[in-house]
Formats: sequence, structure tokens, C-alpha cells
Amino acid sequence: RAQEIQFFCDINVKHGSHFIISDRSVAEQAHDAETEGADAIIVTGFETGKAPTPEKVKEVCDIVNIPVFIGSGVNEKNVHDLLRFAQGAIIGSYFKRDNDWKKEVDKDRVKSFMKVVNQLRSEIES
Repeated sequence: RAQEIQFFCDINVKHGSHFIISDRSVAEQAHDAETEGADAIIVTGFETGKAPTPEKVKEVCDIVNIPVFIGSGVNEKNVHDLLRFAQGAIIGSYFKRDNDWKKEVDKDRVKSFMKVVNQLRSEIES
């Protein structure tokens, strides 16, 4: 019997039914998810490989009191801007050879990315 389950809720699901919830801001969706028991919020871009804007991430972080994760589009060029607000990221296709989610993980790409993340961590700790 599972007892330590947490809910990480994607509030603006990529490839989702954006038109159904278009009358609700991302911040309102995040607040709703937190109110209903989410343990963390996932903020995504509109499709696989597309990052949310830093402003969108900050908007969510400003409204909730739970961790916020980036769910798509994080790469070496935008990780600094996105992770200055969020507590983490879910990365899939960016780590794959040629950014193709069907291909194998590119270890050199992961190492290069983590070098940037570790530099960011050092900056934050200073």
C-alpha cells in the first residue's frame, strides 16, 4: 500500500485542452491546484521542447507556497532564466540525441547542461 505519494500537477498541460481553461490565468490554475492538494506545480510551454516564459514561471511562483518545476523546454540557453524562479525541471527531449525523444540520451549534452546548472547553483549559494 503506497503511503508517501506526492502529486506534481501540470497546470497548463502541453498538448492539452487550453481552450477549455482559457478563461483562467496560469496563476489562478496554480492556486486552484495548490488549494486542492497539489504537492508541487509543473509549468510547461505549449508543446514538447517549448519552454514557458520566465514571466509565466515567476507568476506561478509568486502565487503558490509549494515547489514549482519547469515541465518542458529547459536547455543550456534558458536554464539560468527559468531556474532562478523554479525549484527544478523535468528534462526529456533536450537530453536526447538531436533533441529527438525517441533517440538515446546524449551523455555529453547532459554533462554540458549540468555544468551550467552547477554554475547557477554556485551563484545562488553565494
